[in-house]
Amino acid sequence: VAMRLIIWFGTVKGILLFPVFVPAGCLSHMLLVFILKWVVIGRFQVGKARMFSFYFLKWWLVRRVIHVSTLYTWVFDETPMSSFWLRALGASVGKNTSLEQPYILEPDLVNIGNDCVLEFETQLNTSEIKKGILEFRQVIIGDRVKIGVRSVLLGGTKVGEGCEILAKSALDLNTSFGENTMIQGAPAKVAGNTNGEVWQVKTGCSLACLQIIGMVIFLAILALITFVGATIGLSLQHRFGSVAMVVYLGAVFSTLSCTLFLLITAFLHWILFPELSAGVEYTSTWFFARKWFMDRLFLSPIFRYASERTLQTSSTFPWYLKLLGADVGEHAWMNHPYIRVGINHVSIRADAHLGMLSYFSTERKSSRGVSFWPINVEEKVSIGQRCVFLSGANLEQYSTVGAETVLPHDYFVYEGGTAFGSPPVFFRTSVSEEARVAQTQEAGALLNISNHLIEVGTTLGKSTDGNSEQDSEGGEIGRRQDIGKGGFWTYVLAMIFLQSLMPVALGSSYGFLFYVATIIFDDLSITHIILSAPAIYIIGSLMLMLFLKVMQMLGGSFSIGTSNFFSFHFFYWHIFADMIYFATSTALYPISGTAFYCAWLKFMGANIGKRVFISPENGGFREIDFLNIGDDCVLMTPNIHAHYTDNGQLQFCPVLLEDRVEINFGATVMPLTQYQKGCCLRPHSVTVKGQICEADTEYYGNPCKGLYSQEENKAAILFPGQGSQYPGMLENVKDLPAVKVMLIKAEEILGWNVLEYCGKEADAKVLNDTRYAQPLMFLAGLAHAEWMKKTNPLLFSNKIKAVSGFSLGEVTALCFAGAISFEDALEFVKIRSNIMARCNGGSMVSLIGLSLRDVKALCKKTGCTVANLICHHNKVELIPHNVIVCAGSKSQVANLLLLVEKIPGKVYGKQLRVSGAFHSNHMSQASRDVKIALGRMLICMPTKQLVLSNVTGRPYRSSDEIQKLLIKQIVEPVQWHRMVEYLVHYENIRTFVECGSMSVLTKTLRSILHKEFDDEGGCPFNLLSSDNNF
Repeated sequence: VAMRLIIWFGTVKGILLFPVFVPAGCLSHMLLVFILKWVVIGRFQVGKARMFSFYFLKWWLVRRVIHVSTLYTWVFDETPMSSFWLRALGASVGKNTSLEQPYILEPDLVNIGNDCVLEFETQLNTSEIKKGILEFRQVIIGDRVKIGVRSVLLGGTKVGEGCEILAKSALDLNTSFGENTMIQGAPAKVAGNTNGEVWQVKTGCSLACLQIIGMVIFLAILALITFVGATIGLSLQHRFGSVAMVVYLGAVFSTLSCTLFLLITAFLHWILFPELSAGVEYTSTWFFARKWFMDRLFLSPIFRYASERTLQTSSTFPWYLKLLGADVGEHAWMNHPYIRVGINHVSIRADAHLGMLSYFSTERKSSRGVSFWPINVEEKVSIGQRCVFLSGANLEQYSTVGAETVLPHDYFVYEGGTAFGSPPVFFRTSVSEEARVAQTQEAGALLNISNHLIEVGTTLGKSTDGNSEQDSEGGEIGRRQDIGKGGFWTYVLAMIFLQSLMPVALGSSYGFLFYVATIIFDDLSITHIILSAPAIYIIGSLMLMLFLKVMQMLGGSFSIGTSNFFSFHFFYWHIFADMIYFATSTALYPISGTAFYCAWLKFMGANIGKRVFISPENGGFREIDFLNIGDDCVLMTPNIHAHYTDNGQLQFCPVLLEDRVEINFGATVMPLTQYQKGCCLRPHSVTVKGQICEADTEYYGNPCKGLYSQEENKAAILFPGQGSQYPGMLENVKDLPAVKVMLIKAEEILGWNVLEYCGKEADAKVLNDTRYAQPLMFLAGLAHAEWMKKTNPLLFSNKIKAVSGFSLGEVTALCFAGAISFEDALEFVKIRSNIMARCNGGSMVSLIGLSLRDVKALCKKTGCTVANLICHHNKVELIPHNVIVCAGSKSQVANLLLLVEKIPGKVYGKQLRVSGAFHSNHMSQASRDVKIALGRMLICMPTKQLVLSNVTGRPYRSSDEIQKLLIKQIVEPVQWHRMVEYLVHYENIRTFVECGSMSVLTKTLRSILHKEFDDEGGCPFNLLSSDNNF
């Protein structure tokens, strides 16, 4: 187009008109996207559609069109225009909201509040494919929410006001978080409170004016680069007189244009930021305008394309970082890292290896401004793909960072250590191989790879290296080959030369077709180009496929085994794999998701079954030879890696997906992994090397773990505590064989007959005595569990995922899960009940319909304390469902009840049938005595089920923690509300089984999970109670 403008209007006018043409072309494309979206599909709705239905095909087309539009909308990032564009596509976006390259492809299902900040590559995935069904859900984000870099929010997510989601967190389907919550991890969990303080992007007229000036400068840079390319093209046309030759040689010279763009970017960085001091807080509007301008350049698709075409050697990129002021050592190896302002504070030492698309940000934001802190990567550090490094991160030598890991601010990885996941899990690697394997398995990673999948790959027709101890060049495995400075520079120059093969191949393919078009049309006008474009694309893509196949045949297929860095095998892989990636992600993107795309992968050596759907929206494939995909699989934007690097080695491994495997949006498939039939990787999950995903099981998280079988929902068992006892509560279970044995042992330990104290004729006053009530409730819980085992054998055989108890019920839960033996647990309950009975004189009261803030205010007036948080909602409409228990002396509780009676509205207070002020500071002496009793017990970590702590509301992590928290439980409030929400939102529990008397706990679920019930009161959970079943 620039050449046409020069021919029509002359050189000067043509170049001056080009900056006008660029925004006009971008706006016309955005207008086309707008029209197609509203005409083809209209407004996205919450609901379901079958794969390959007519609606699915419309969704597939519109999703692609919106995704391509991000090539133009990046220039509007962190300006009001980005919000305006999303609103035009149907999204609800509040005022003063900042967006930086968000991934939002179903805008109608997104609701973003005011003053929100969505940092780089935040993804709001409102759709999911599961069992051949495409399902749409809404994402709702409250006001003043900050979402960190590369975080993911799946459909059904609700985030309250003032929340902060830390970098690379993943919020699972249908999860919700309350106000002012700090959220972290994959899957995301509550990490603390924000106190409502969320950093806001600077706004104002002066900044907007400077941003407009920055956009004009963007266009000027494009005009200059295009002028160079157009001048070269016209010179070639005048010299050779062939459009084909112009396109062919122009493709080669495009590398020079890309280099010019990178040099201009570096020059502007030095002009705008001659000095950027560490630790200094910058607050001026002029600074934020400069930072916005340079960040747009560094993070633009143009910069990525230019760096891919010229710096893709991974050996030349370090030199460019040096040009920007970074400290990069010799032989550092990296693959397209994302950089931004502050890159001069990044230090990467010699022989460090950085995987593809790592993100470095040295900035640290506060309510006042931005400061910069260094990131340090020592020598011989190995970093996986798509990692995120935030300011202050420090990696010592020989350390390892797994793929998709986030290193938070000031995170430290010690020498020889390994960090992986989100949030990162750190463990040291030992010199002893046995110790290293033990530590590795304990941490959940598989760094010491087994060979069973290599054997699988061999049986699928792959060949291994001929020599297991030497590579093709005879270098010893396990060492980086020392090729010397001369060899290193020969490698770099050869890589630069061979990198031009891809644009030359594209140029020759399309150039030849343009030449044919000039023969058909006497004069190749813009109209003729538009008419012939589809045919040119299809035939040109076929020619590109043939070119890559010929190159593959000449160089040979990749084989399973090991190759050293800078060997010929490594050299060939680096060139060819990048070409394959470019072809699968860019050139062939329009046909992805069709049978033609799978056919091409088969043509290049992949083993792909029937009816496979592959749609790589955010990337492509590299080692196609190692793909083994069964029938009826669905791969939506997967990140598949069939290689890894370790200690100067490149290791190729197979990836095996059996039939009906589903890899959802952005999920990462690592080397040496096997996916059995029907398993499902949830969006943005990350497997570890060597992991085997079991059949018909869903996996989620980073690193991912099995959630539950797709065929069966998992269940949780609940054990009640003291207060729900009644005469005759063992009457229906006393004749079970297991219960009979239990009662005999109990009489030996307790010294009294259990059935006499809880029979139908038992004295209720004696039954309420703590000394008898606690042992009886402990026995009742286990006895009722035995009855439920008998009546629901399938449920208890393989569905129980978690066990939880209220107060005393926590000891019952630990005993049921095998953490404590029956004899030790009952002996402990006996001692515990006697100790707590001595702390008499107190009382407890249940308050219904008051907020936690109001309850605390009443407690402050009367001297009571909050003892049990059974149900406590913050939203006004849910406060009537609140149930909060307070404890104190009898006089304090009496005064509290008097105050509650004076409160208008539906507020109630009910005194509980207990003889002490449990879970309060009145039990301080009891806590010290319980500590002595626990010291005599053997406590193990449960292995079959999760057991939740009353104190933290989260699962126990070690046996030491069990002992510590059982002591604190005596004086700390029971976090029952938090425990139930964890089971529902994090462990996907949908069946609750209460084993005990009076069904007290299952009744609390309706209050806690009130928002989960529909308007007619329909229950989405399966609630079972042993007491109701009698």
